[in-house]
Order: sequence, then structure tokens, then C-alpha cells
Amino acid sequence: MRDLVTWWSSSDWRREAEAWILDRLACAGRTVTGPIEQPRIRVWSTQLTVPTDVGRLWFKENSAPGAFEAALVARIHARSPGRVLPPLAVEASRGWLLSPDGGPTLAEHARTQGRPVHPAEWELLLTQYAALQLDLATDPDVPAATGLPVLDPADAPTVAADAVRRAVLLPEAHLLRIDDPTARALLAGVPLMAAAAATVADLGLPNTLEHNDLHPNNAFVPGTGPLRFFDLGDAFWGHPLCSVLVPERVMAQEWRCAIDDPRVTGVVDAYLGVWADAYDVPMARLRAALPAVGRVAALHRYLSWERVLAAVPPACAGPELDYGAQWLRHALT
Repeated sequence: MRDLVTWWSSSDWRREAEAWILDRLACAGRTVTGPIEQPRIRVWSTQLTVPTDVGRLWFKENSAPGAFEAALVARIHARSPGRVLPPLAVEASRGWLLSPDGGPTLAEHARTQGRPVHPAEWELLLTQYAALQLDLATDPDVPAATGLPVLDPADAPTVAADAVRRAVLLPEAHLLRIDDPTARALLAGVPLMAAAAATVADLGLPNTLEHNDLHPNNAFVPGTGPLRFFDLGDAFWGHPLCSVLVPERVMAQEWRCAIDDPRVTGVVDAYLGVWADAYDVPMARLRAALPAVGRVAALHRYLSWERVLAAVPPACAGPELDYGAQWLRHALT
């Protein structure tokens, strides 16, 4: 297992990445106008900024578990132009993605005005994301074409139980390690997941792109046209309504309220309304299913952390990554 933070900080990696970038820009007739910089390195990804004669570009490489993002962005752009940044170059085998600068995110746009993101802007975020989901739902080959992980609600009970059994076998120091009593308690909750999964599946909505980390920092505000979504390395091909879990909690945190606050439920209703109209499902039924959806979505969150940490050497997994275990408990208790 490679220490990616060290590798991405090395001159060897930098030479490889910059050579690829320069080659792709030369093919496009574009010129680099200044030094290429590396604004951030995380255990799951790194980025480079590239100043050019047509503006700043962004290069991104994910660790292996999220390497599908480059191919996924290209697939979404081909299917739904304007919903993601148009990729300038993709090296799917290495998870390399070169994109134009997206401008301010929805969150940055609000911060420049000294305020939180308004409920109306949250509605825009969720309803436009629902439109993207509806479009992609008609392209069931997305996972096979891109490597995007799949989690069908029907499989959630088995997947959850297997996740518990894997967690027991992890080394003592691993951030996701659980002890035997905890494992037994969580396995006792598998019937809860089975009931939730049945409720979710019975809604009759198709699987599609579940962002798994949807919030205003992950959507660009273009000068014209719809929001452009990004940071898809946590995504799944799964039940669409699972994308509500993170927005609910971020709104509640930002507005210092409960998730049943009318501002939060109003935004969620706007999102649900898109699906109610598209598939003729009563709003009351969609609302009633949200607790079950949240249980399945929590499993999505856990699995995304599990796959990230699987590619991180134990010595590099500091306490700042200790997010994942809570989601398995949320899914099964």
C-alpha cells in the first residue's frame, strides 16, 4: 500500500503529472503562462492549478477507490452537458482529470455576501441535482462504463452485515475497527436495515447517481446556466433519495436548527417534489420513507469512508479521518 501523501509530494510524481498536463495542453493548442502549483494534498486526492492563456485549469488525481471520478465526469458531460465542468482531458486508468476553473461555489457566493446559503439556493441545489439524477437514471450503463460503485437498496442488508464482519477483523489501531460486543449489537440491527431497504425499494424510483456528499461547496455557480456539480469521489449508483442525507445535516448545522425545521423540510420537499412528479408517487409517501432512506444513506457514507481508508497506510490515517464508524452505527441502530 503506497503512502500517497508522500508520493503526491514527490518530484517523480510531479514530473509525471506535469508532463501529462503539458502534453494535453499542447494537443489543444494552449500555453502554460506561469508556475503549476499544488494547493492541496489529502490522503484521498490531490490537485494542481495550471495558469494558461485561456485561464486557470485544475488537475485532480484520486486514490484508487475514487479513481472512477474522472471517467464519471466525462460520462456525465457527454450525457448532460452543463451539469459538470467540461473535462479538457481524462486519463481514466490513472484517475486523472483536467478541467477549467469553475468559478465560485454556491457556498463561496454566499460567503462573499456575508451570509449563509439561503433556503431558496438550497432548493436550487437539490432540484437541479434531481434533474441530473433523472437524466442519468435512463443510462444504466454508467457504472459499467466508469467503475462507479453500485449499492442497490435490495442488497443493503447483506452489504451492511458484511461491513460489520470486515470491521471486526481490522487491526486494533484501524479507525473503523469494532470489538466483538459492538459487532454483535450491530448485526442485531440488520433486520432494521432489511425493513428500511424494502421501504426504499418499494417507492419504485430507479437507481441513479447518488452524490453521497451533496452540499453548496460541491456545486459551482456559472455565469449562466445550471449549477455544475463536482467532487464525485464518494458517489454510488444507488437510490436517488439517499442524496438527501448530507444536505439535511448541513442545513441543520448551518442554520443551527433541527432537521425537522420548516426551512429544512421545505428544501427537502422541493427535491422530493421532482421525484413525485416524475414517477407519480404521492409526496406523503416519499416523506414517510425518509427515515428508511436515511438508514440506507448512512450505509453509503460508511462504505465511502471504508473504501478511502482501505487505500491509506495505518500510519497515515490520523484522527482527523475518524468519521466513518459513526455511519455504520447510524445505519444499524
